[in-house]
Amino acid sequence: MGLSRAELRGAVAVLGSVVLFGILVHPAGLPIAIAVSALTCQLGSPTFRLVRATAISVAIAAAATLVFVEGLGVRAPLWPLFG
Repeated sequence: MGLSRAELRGAVAVLGSVVLFGILVHPAGLPIAIAVSALTCQLGSPTFRLVRATAISVAIAAAATLVFVEGLGVRAPLWPLFG
């Protein structure tokens, strides 16, 4: 009663995305950390397609940044790599 290969791939992708977010949020900024995290999470899907996953990740990063920074007023680093 173990995990199948597909289930394990999904679990590792989700765990990896959380770890990457934690590592990247301060040095790279919130939008980049969210985009990388979302892209990494999608790697666990058996129907992964790079172009589609990249577009979805950019959209998620933009929406989440607007919600947290503008909507909720969360003070998070946006672009520390660039300034």
